[in-house]
Amino acid sequence: MINLNTEWMGMKLKNPFILASLTLFSKVELNAHIGFFDAAIEAGAAAVILPSVNPANPDKL
Repeated sequence: MINLNTEWMGMKLKNPFILASLTLFSKVELNAHIGFFDAAIEAGAAAVILPSVNPANPDKL
């Protein structure tokens, strides 16, 4: 078997497949996002990049 292990930003990953997050501007409920990320990880994604700022409430930043 081919070894796909890689390191990204100091994290050891089982493969180089990193999934970008869905936008927080979408109308999808948070639980739908979480379900999508869980399915992606089960399908083989090694990591999911999540946004660090929620633009939905800019006055609370």
